Amino acid sequence: MLDEPQTTANLIVMAGDSVLHSGQNKLLDTWLNSLPDLLVEQRPQLLSFKGCILVANGKHEQGLRLLNQAEMALQQAGDEAQHAITLTRRATAYRLLGNYHAADEDAERAFAQLDELMSGLAPTSEPQDVHQSDAHQIADALAAACAARGLSACQRGDLDTGIHWLMQARDHYTAISDLQNAAGATNDIALAHLHAGKYVLADAEFRRTLTFWQELNNVFRQAHTLNNLGFLCHQQGAYVQAHEYLTEAYRLADRCGYKRILAFGLVSLGDLYVDLGTVEPARETYAAARKIVAEIDERFLAIYLELAEANLACFTSDWLQAYNHLDRASQLVLDRHSRYEWGLYRMAMGQFYLSQEKSERAISLLSDAVAAFEEGGQRKDAAQTRLVLAAACYQSDDAETAYLHLVQCAKLMDSLEGDTVLLVAGQRILPHLEGIAAQLQAELPKLLDFPFLSDAQGEHDTPAALSAQRAEAARFITSFLKKIALFSTKIATVRQQIFPPDRQETAVPVAQPLVEKPTDAPTADKSMVIRTLGRTEIINEGQPVRSGDWQAQSARDLFLCLLAHEDGLTKEEIGSLFWSDSAPAQLKARFKNMVYRLRRALSPEVVTYENNVYKFNRALDYSYDVEEFLDYATRAKENPSPVEKKRLLLAAIELYQGDYLPDTDAMWAWLERERLRRIFTEINLELGELHLELSEFAEAIAVCQTLFSEDSCLEEAHRLAMRVYAAMGNRAAVVRQYEQCMRVLREEVDAPPSDQTNELFEALMA
Repeated sequence: MLDEPQTTANLIVMAGDSVLHSGQNKLLDTWLNSLPDLLVEQRPQLLSFKGCILVANGKHEQGLRLLNQAEMALQQAGDEAQHAITLTRRATAYRLLGNYHAADEDAERAFAQLDELMSGLAPTSEPQDVHQSDAHQIADALAAACAARGLSACQRGDLDTGIHWLMQARDHYTAISDLQNAAGATNDIALAHLHAGKYVLADAEFRRTLTFWQELNNVFRQAHTLNNLGFLCHQQGAYVQAHEYLTEAYRLADRCGYKRILAFGLVSLGDLYVDLGTVEPARETYAAARKIVAEIDERFLAIYLELAEANLACFTSDWLQAYNHLDRASQLVLDRHSRYEWGLYRMAMGQFYLSQEKSERAISLLSDAVAAFEEGGQRKDAAQTRLVLAAACYQSDDAETAYLHLVQCAKLMDSLEGDTVLLVAGQRILPHLEGIAAQLQAELPKLLDFPFLSDAQGEHDTPAALSAQRAEAARFITSFLKKIALFSTKIATVRQQIFPPDRQETAVPVAQPLVEKPTDAPTADKSMVIRTLGRTEIINEGQPVRSGDWQAQSARDLFLCLLAHEDGLTKEEIGSLFWSDSAPAQLKARFKNMVYRLRRALSPEVVTYENNVYKFNRALDYSYDVEEFLDYATRAKENPSPVEKKRLLLAAIELYQGDYLPDTDAMWAWLERERLRRIFTEINLELGELHLELSEFAEAIAVCQTLFSEDSCLEEAHRLAMRVYAAMGNRAAVVRQYEQCMRVLREEVDAPPSDQTNELFEALMA
């Protein structure tokens, strides 16, 4: 008989990839942490999973160490497929740490090994199902290796190469019907298109993948895609929608513990606030991002945040602070692993020196940045840098070169699908642009009638060519200054929408959620929000009600007790629950005192009194997680549609964050706690049955593991797991599950399995 750690380890090896693909990193991490450290170290596949999760959680150095151990062990064991899979995972760790050369090497090695393994699979003498399983695993890993190569190329700034490999990855995933990872590759392709300035194409791809993740209720992937959509909307100038997407991405990422997207979302929100000219919210948001970035070891994010905070410091003329941020960024980019990162740094330094009126230094830095961006295909960044270069050249009295950069900027703008980034940059250098326009003003009528540069004859330095260049610069600057004026008006309006006057100093306003939810889902703007599942929290009129507001915990508990008793309670019933040993006179005084404190902490209308019964006033504008949990459970039970039923069950499970009122020991709370715990168990069993019905075996096993973590003796969960393994054709796993059931029942309650469990086992093994 296998003991429980070995059984769990075998389950992880079998189902780990599926659990990762479904975005349930927390679940897999819980399984791995339940195993003895020695067992994990002895099985390199478990080390590989653990390293992968650490990397996903932002602990890149720790994850890399485990992936190094796993890679060496798998290579020594001759397990080529798992070795290549681990190389791909390590490539991700290297990429996030900024070691793009090592990331490329690992991804290329993995691709070569897997490509060779795929070629060697046909023909075969193995049974067809075994052969197909091997082929599917290798094809999946081959696709992941392509994706790793593509992402590394994009991060280095080579967008064309990156898109090529990402499209290869998507094709491989599609060929094996791995639609989730195909959607992930599509998301990465869309992000590359975004950086190339192809906004329409990126928008269509992002929205398609968002719909896909919503249908699967994959919160992890939804957060990622919503963050990208928010960034895209920001680039397009759709600030309100960008703010909604980014705050929703933050909410979802916070829900699933996805620190990387939390950090990206905060930085993106900070950038948006800088554009709006709201300095304090931007500063606070960047500060919140910095705390997370310090935990997750991601090079690009660390560089970007330093540059973003330098930009904010320049905006407020805090030159010393700006220089300090730029100096820290320089220490991260000097290895030049990524020309894109190098370009961003040089552009930021150029803008800094332009602000200091050191134009010659600015021109050198900005020219370096333009070369990096144009080589990598980052047209948006190249256009922005050309615009700033024109200002630097104007500052150094080189008007003709300034005109040349304006013409080049105009050409790049024509190839982009939005000009918001340029308008923001233009606002910062508006005096320089107005100066250029003033220089051209005297001859403007003549220049505006001049043919376009592409129509001029002869060499570019001829008088005709130079005049044509000045004419194009004049056309561009005239139109661009008008756009900046309109944009400034728009920004003022948007600022009022996102930061109404009464909330001007709020750092991160709550956005209306963009992800589709049940029509009667709770909203964030309820006057009173009551949370009792997993923690006790009451928010009244947007402010948490703290212990000092209640003056005594018994006042809070009285409120929660009335909330739990929908029909209300008499004074005598309340007295028996709270002060059963008090004399009538004492009871009257205590009761009166507690009701007064309760009403003072919340509102006079929160408790009603009618026909000798005290009740919580359910006519108030409130949300209560227990009521919402029960509502979802009821609707799921009544809904005939498997897809809708699953959505409602998952919504209920999401609300159940833990035991009801975990900090309250009163008998009335204990009874309600046990009732809700039973309902939570029933919901999970129903969800597991639904997953089994839909042949979602990994998800069904994941539900069983959740139930075992709550009650290892729950025979219904053991029976469900046995049926899932039987449906998968894994008789050995059925036996292991039955043996585990017998063992835990013997150890915990000294009893054998029920007849129902024994009969099921016999039927499955017949």
